[in-house]
Order: sequence, then structure tokens, then C-alpha cells
Amino acid sequence: STSPMNTIMHALSLRPKGTTIFHISYQTGKQNTIFFSGTTQTREALSTFRNSLQNDPAFKNVSVPVEDLVGNNSTFSVTLTGNF
Repeated sequence: STSPMNTIMHALSLRPKGTTIFHISYQTGKQNTIFFSGTTQTREALSTFRNSLQNDPAFKNVSVPVEDLVGNNSTFSVTLTGNF
């Protein structure tokens, strides 16, 4: 288990170029949860970010709303859960 700040910094390091995070929250509980919201220049960049997070063993579950992945809007949210 690592500190929440280290986990957040690690997740942020996986962002593709042109992806900006403007809100971060962290919640402890049965599973710890990190929530990001931000903007990205392309849907492909968001898919790349999601795939990078999903392929990282630090995160048990990665959730991005479908409408963020297929919509025309540049804003998105990501929810990460795990034992961090």
C-alpha cells in the first residue's frame, strides 16, 4: 500500500499530452477511491488514459462514464478504486 498522494501522482503521470485534471478527490472506506475530472483534447487521448490506468496493477477498478468516451464534449471523469 502506498500513500494516497503517491497514488494520485502516479495516476496523473499516466495522462496523455493535452489532458488536464481540474478536480481531484480522495475517499477512504472499504475500498479507497480517487476521483478525477478534467478535459482532454480528443476522445482517443481519454481512451489512452483509461487504458493506461486499467493496465496498471495499482488500480483495482477504473471507471469512465460511457458518455465521456463517446460524447462530443471534452470534459470527463475517472473513478479509481484500490488498496492504496
